[in-house]
Amino acid sequence: MAGSALALPCRDVAFDLVICNQVYQYVGDVAGLFAEIARVLKPRGLCFFSARNLWGLAARENCLPWLATLSPRMVCWLEQVGIVRGDWRFTAGQLRPYHQLRALAAQHFEVLDFTVRVLTSPTLAPFYLSGPAARTLMRWLGPILPLVKPILPTHLWILVKP
Repeated sequence: MAGSALALPCRDVAFDLVICNQVYQYVGDVAGLFAEIARVLKPRGLCFFSARNLWGLAARENCLPWLATLSPRMVCWLEQVGIVRGDWRFTAGQLRPYHQLRALAAQHFEVLDFTVRVLTSPTLAPFYLSGPAARTLMRWLGPILPLVKPILPTHLWILVKP
């Protein structure tokens, strides 16, 4: 079944689970996207929501202007340890900052943030971090990651409909 993320071809309260994986940045009306997910979810339904973060320091999709200002040697080191990839200049849709995206989600859902738990997990981190050095760095930085959530490269949330 195909349809617009803003007008899903489904009845109200039809699903227990919705997966919204790396979608929001391609949808012009993010508030409408969250409203549509809430419309099709049953009460206490869940949405797995993963998203790139505008201010994610290691997110190649962001094409952050400051990364281009780093010395070529620094960028080369970041690529070698797997924090950024060689194709980091790639851009993906319209990314939003952590607090803005979370506020939009919170209008319809309880937001359970699993980002830090996943990025520091030896089992789960390989799905999100490109190199062993990056995974080791995340585990080592684990205790401070909750303080820097707004600049982590991705968000991994479970959204719970009231």
